[in-house]
Amino acid sequence: MNGKEIKFLMYTYDYYIKQFQDAKLFLSNHIETIDDELFALSPASGKWCIGEIIEHLNLTADIYIPAIQRSIENVKEDMKLGGEPFKLGFLMRRFKHYVSPEYNGKLPTNKNFTPFEVTTSDRNKIQDKFQNTQDEFIQLVRKAQVEQITLDKVRMNNPIIKLLKMDANAAFAIMETHQRRHFSQIKEIISAHS
Repeated sequence: MNGKEIKFLMYTYDYYIKQFQDAKLFLSNHIETIDDELFALSPASGKWCIGEIIEHLNLTADIYIPAIQRSIENVKEDMKLGGEPFKLGFLMRRFKHYVSPEYNGKLPTNKNFTPFEVTTSDRNKIQDKFQNTQDEFIQLVRKAQVEQITLDKVRMNNPIIKLLKMDANAAFAIMETHQRRHFSQIKEIISAHS
């Protein structure tokens, strides 16, 4: 296989299901083991605490999930071809790169994704919401799998930049990659306090 084929191979229904299941495990293995103080402790002035990072992921999912759901529910019959692996177009590959753990640059946060100031009393609500959100992502992927929807053919508007067109595959890829970026930040915070 050449490099181009390998780049696209990972985008399958099972890949996405595993990524969202792994996100649930990450929460169980890393977040549920820390104390309430660390959950709500900002690592530095102007930096988000662990709770705010998770709330940011919840806010992002709150905007993306309905858009993905609408796109999957409104799919036309000719898009039910089950054509995995799914491809990610050039523009969405670039966008995904900027939200990946490998990108070291700082990104501005859209105001819709800015979390509220978290306290220790918010912990259970935030963690439960995150777990439920992962289940919603998994349900959407499974629905697409059962119906054999070709995710890279299902067009949708980017929920943030309305003029930017994307597909459901790109939305899933961006969401799981974005989560992994923030998991890296959470690991750094935890390791700095161990």
